[in-house]
Amino acid sequence: MPWRSLRHCLALCCVGWLVMPADGRAATAAIVCDPPAVTGQSFAMICAFAHRSMPLTLVMRGTVEDGSIARPTEIAVLAAGKPRQTLSVESDGVPLDALQKESLEAIDLDFDGADDLKVLTATSAGPNGAYAYWLYRPATGTFEPRHDLDDKLSGFDVAVDPHTKTISVSGRASCCAWDVDTFHWANDRLAQLSHQESGALDLGDALADVAGIQAFRATSPTLCATRTSLYDASGRITREVIKTEGDPCDEADDYRKSTQGIDRTLNGTQRHGAVTDLYRDGILIQRAVVYDPPKAP
Repeated sequence: MPWRSLRHCLALCCVGWLVMPADGRAATAAIVCDPPAVTGQSFAMICAFAHRSMPLTLVMRGTVEDGSIARPTEIAVLAAGKPRQTLSVESDGVPLDALQKESLEAIDLDFDGADDLKVLTATSAGPNGAYAYWLYRPATGTFEPRHDLDDKLSGFDVAVDPHTKTISVSGRASCCAWDVDTFHWANDRLAQLSHQESGALDLGDALADVAGIQAFRATSPTLCATRTSLYDASGRITREVIKTEGDPCDEADDYRKSTQGIDRTLNGTQRHGAVTDLYRDGILIQRAVVYDPPKAP
């Protein structure tokens, strides 16, 4: 599975927080925030936003609970010191000490060359996070809330690829599995291209009724595997590929570590309908399923 590290690796130096762009040159981070100022049960945090249209100032405000949990409620956007708009934020709470470094990010989400805004709204022990998004509209010079993106683009890491114009979101799916969802824009909405799970997957869900495998169902309900689903423009799964390998995974749960019941004479490719299985010494290496295959002319 193509694990992604955090896209932005931050380093503190004498001129502030720096990021390393794709061409290797160091550049000042687009959003740099002062430490949040806490007054009683409320906070305010001022950030300089080096937006590509013009310098902006963001002022995040909200409440503080238990002295350590911040709930942002609004972000005031100022241009040349004058209010431009106020963004309403719904948050389940984020660590107060994470606000300065993690709560705001500039990201060109729709690949139009303008900085959009990503706001951290919740954290978990997963270590997944939840985000809210605003797309910058050059015609009006304002940020447009896009609540339709919030759930789709929440997880551990959100990465944009300007070359393929795709957005990938990785996150923890369970204690022992991760997933990656990849999207692209179609008519001003995000359409899913693929979904991939990797790690300890449920044996029955991943392999269905594959011959020679169900015998392990009772004693080994999971296996190390990577499952990739591909989607069409209507959001239907058109192809699914399951490879019985992957990491991370508990080796004790991997059915391939057991030899009981494996038909070692089974080798090569087995085709049945829209399903193609590849076996090696009785062990299923890969299963590919094609849904609604095109009919021959």
